[in-house]
Order: sequence, then C-alpha cells, then structure tokens
Amino acid sequence: MHVSSREERDGMIVESDDFPTCDVCGGTGTTGRTVRYFDNDAPVVEVTPGADGWLTCPCCGWRFTVRDRNVWSGLRHVRCGQRIRQSGRDA
Repeated sequence: MHVSSREERDGMIVESDDFPTCDVCGGTGTTGRTVRYFDNDAPVVEVTPGADGWLTCPCCGWRFTVRDRNVWSGLRHVRCGQRIRQSGRDA
C-alpha cells in the first residue's frame, strides 16, 4: 500500500510524488469563483457571410469560418469575444 507523505515548500503542499497541491484550491483546479470568459460587452452585430461562407469580425477584422469551433463559440468570435449574428440565416 502506497502512503503519500506531505510537506509544505514555499507555500505549496508537496506530496511524495512531488506534484504540488495548490493551497487555494486544494488540487481541485477551481476556487469556485465565477470568472468571465469574454470581457467584450459590445452589442450583437449582424454580419453577412462572404460567398465562401467566412465571416469578417466587425471588432477585430479577422476572417474566420463558423465551422471552426476553435474560433467560433456559436455566438461569439473567440479571439475578441464579439457577439455576432449571421444575417441571412434562420435563428
């Protein structure tokens, strides 16, 4: 049976396998505090997709495809947080 030892080093609890445990979250990865993902409070802007199906963000000017979930949340452009409604599309 493995028994882990714990000690404190520089304000961090270190277990025998040398993985530090955070004093704030206790290793859970969260403090329970709500943190905003997007800090852009600009109003929703309607944008018409180009012939290629790509959008140009009215906030930052980047072009992106809504098929890429790394840059489009379904409601916002992930890079700048701008809320966008696609025109010519049923809601």
